[in-house]
Amino acid sequence: MASFIGAKPETRATALKKHVVSAFTPGRVLTYEGVVNDAMEILIKQLEKHGPVVEIVEWLRYFMFDTLSRIAFSEDLGFMANKEDIDGTLAGAQQRFDHWHYWLAVPYLEWLIFKNPIVLRFTKPSSRLAALALRKIDARKQQGKEAGEFHDLLSQYLQAGQKDPEVIDSMSVIGLTISTIHAGADTTAATTSMFFEHILRHPAKLAKLEDELATAPLSQPPTFTELNKLPYLDACIKESMRLQTIVGDMLERVVGSSGAEIAGSWVPGGTVVAVSSHVVNRDESIWGSNAEIYNPDRWTEADEAQRRRMERSLIAFSAGKRICLGQHIAWLEMKKLIPRLLTTYKVDILNRPGQSQRLEIKNL
Repeated sequence: MASFIGAKPETRATALKKHVVSAFTPGRVLTYEGVVNDAMEILIKQLEKHGPVVEIVEWLRYFMFDTLSRIAFSEDLGFMANKEDIDGTLAGAQQRFDHWHYWLAVPYLEWLIFKNPIVLRFTKPSSRLAALALRKIDARKQQGKEAGEFHDLLSQYLQAGQKDPEVIDSMSVIGLTISTIHAGADTTAATTSMFFEHILRHPAKLAKLEDELATAPLSQPPTFTELNKLPYLDACIKESMRLQTIVGDMLERVVGSSGAEIAGSWVPGGTVVAVSSHVVNRDESIWGSNAEIYNPDRWTEADEAQRRRMERSLIAFSAGKRICLGQHIAWLEMKKLIPRLLTTYKVDILNRPGQSQRLEIKNL
């Protein structure tokens, strides 16, 4: 199966991106806002049903997986409705990340063991998401439906496959769709969890954000376009991502054939170079002497030149050709959900005897 992040060589990654990038433009992502609204209503009903006190972290995972499944297939697996990990799908997503981290440093050995043509010939999709994708594809074929009649990601991937079947075959369609969900759901849920971890430990910042949400001229419910213009909401989320980048692996790139000067040193063509987002996000020459402190005000108080520099340095979604295609979907989900939770409920850190008062962090 194909995924954009792991696609090699660079020419294949470029070809894949060319065919699917239109599904992730800011304008296209706005068409998914209704899906996010519907998923939020399900979440709110479930939280009220299981209240008065609920632990939000696991519910965020249910919400993100259901929402992305709806964006991908126009149907979800019912994580929120059933309040459980259906058929171990969430655990499977974590195993996918674990596998990626373990084999990241030895891609050729991974290919030899897991992805060579002989192994792939006998490998069948086993997850519920893969089964759902196959069922959706078969149903649309039996109904004589054209891919363009639907507005989900699956239909757009199918259209891309019809245009260029050599680059995107049927297995690639399934792989791309599942990768979109796996890569986007857990990371966005974890990022949202860390947002609450940081903001709740800084009551003055929380009060400032709540004041912005209370006084801003917002529709009911607020639209993403309105929420995306709130500077302090934006700053609070970005500052959380700066301090806790969810995917902490080194971001590798290959130097072009002509070589390049990087950080004052000449690097020959073909060399693999990498940068640590954790280190960049704490560089005092960029963020100031208080780089270790959660301070959303650094974003709103910076002048235009400094703000642009911080924007370029924040690589939570990677950068360049391999920048996360789904970043606009992640922003849509977070900027819609966070204000809804903060304005609907009292969100606080749950104190339980014998339990750590810190959110346990595991690199995805």
